[in-house]
Amino acid sequence: MYALSYEEVDKQVISLCNDEKFEEAVTKLESVLDQFPNHLFEMTWDIAVLSSFMRPRNNEKIMAILEFGNSKGLWYSLNPQDKRWEECKDLVRFQKLVTENANRKALAQEKAKKKSDVYLPKHYHQDQKYPLHICIHGWGEESAFFRKYWTSAGLENEYICLFVQSSQVATPIGYCWDDIEMARQEIIEAYQEVTSQYPIDMNHISLGGFSQGATMAMDIALRGSIPVEGFIALCPDRPEDFDKEHIQSMRMKKIKGLILTGENDGGLEEQKKMVHEFEKMNFPHDFIINPNLGHWFPENIDEQIDHGLNFIFFKV
Repeated sequence: MYALSYEEVDKQVISLCNDEKFEEAVTKLESVLDQFPNHLFEMTWDIAVLSSFMRPRNNEKIMAILEFGNSKGLWYSLNPQDKRWEECKDLVRFQKLVTENANRKALAQEKAKKKSDVYLPKHYHQDQKYPLHICIHGWGEESAFFRKYWTSAGLENEYICLFVQSSQVATPIGYCWDDIEMARQEIIEAYQEVTSQYPIDMNHISLGGFSQGATMAMDIALRGSIPVEGFIALCPDRPEDFDKEHIQSMRMKKIKGLILTGENDGGLEEQKKMVHEFEKMNFPHDFIINPNLGHWFPENIDEQIDHGLNFIFFKV
């Protein structure tokens, strides 16, 4: 019998969680904890969270796995007000974890910087102008991880792609856009840098993102912070400036938008409400609900990205 990959283990754990078999999911993760050192953060965090879902909650397992992670140099964002830790928050042991991990996060934040990665299309020639697609990762991700999923034939062959990585740390392996003013500024700065260094067709600029990155993509388009033609948003939350005034502004600028989601995504009802607002305002949009999918990338995300690009730039 061949050894499972981390991705295969992760799929098994997700399946168990979907059936609310949290104890079995934890047992599965514990059985392979030493086999995937490059995924130790994800696995220890999942064990802690899933242990909080058990009934009764396994507070001892939560404490032990977080302390184990700390002993390996990891840290976690622990909010005592998070309901997952409700039965732990008064424990001295947990309070020590909160303080220690906050200190480690602060040290990591001191070293963090915004990062921009530019990927040129196949057969790139500096004398030719290319459309630009700005790619924004989700909460807790890094741009290299996001790029593994956010790709398509169209992007690889025809677009200059700018992947922006936030300077705001979320975990030891990922970043976030929690400070929205800082997030906006970093994305705008990355856009200014790439347009000053590469031959960009300024009439063909689009945004794409997943989860918190999708929300940021919509935010940038709504506010007109960058002169984009449209956005592709996978599993977004409602941006703070999602209102009639800003939707009308996008419509007047002939911006288009594609919202992608899963039928089991926790934000589906809010996404439907946003689409309803688009319909009332006659804002040109498309909406795809992927069956049997939660808050994640559909298997044919490449096809859906290319569909979105075609919708934004070529469909009348």
